[in-house]
Amino acid sequence: MRKYIMYHCSPFIVAAVLCLIPIVFGIITITSRHGVSLLLFLPALLVFLYIDHVIKSWTKGNVNYVWAIEALTVCAILVTWRFAL
Repeated sequence: MRKYIMYHCSPFIVAAVLCLIPIVFGIITITSRHGVSLLLFLPALLVFLYIDHVIKSWTKGNVNYVWAIEALTVCAILVTWRFAL
């Protein structure tokens, strides 16, 4: 079965890659200020990857369902995070 590029570039994978950027920057410049980013973004990265795997197995890899569920979830996380600050 052929997998589409949209299957591999789902919203949670994009969010996980965006979490990887501060992790790598925190590892490169280890100071007390940047070390906090490692503690904050590493669990988020793992959670995003795990939930992505669960959603893809739950929807049996249907790209439309994966994108709909993950896009709505990411939007809900961003809105909640925005109002929490």
